[in-house]
Amino acid sequence: MDTKEQLENVQKLRVVRYKYNPEFARLVGLSEEEAVDTGVIAQEVQRVLPEAVKETGNLDLGNGTYIENFLVVNKVRSSKAPDRFESNPPTSIWNERINSF
Repeated sequence: MDTKEQLENVQKLRVVRYKYNPEFARLVGLSEEEAVDTGVIAQEVQRVLPEAVKETGNLDLGNGTYIENFLVVNKVRSSKAPDRFESNPPTSIWNERINSF
């Protein structure tokens, strides 16, 4: 993929501020402050860069609520960023727990 095509793909993505579902935040051990983040929506990334999104299947929040076909954006792979992103505590905590499903 050339640089122009990569830039066009990035321009298709929206950066949003979001808050994790409280049940999900509790499940993965996020504090109230950690449950608010800035990033991209996995479904939107999947349309532009499908290789950067991992499907983890259905997620049981333990209270009778299920999230169907839970998606996780691999921030390191999608951005080709250095390892500093892997040490982001909220991300690494829940990625580790989600990957254990």
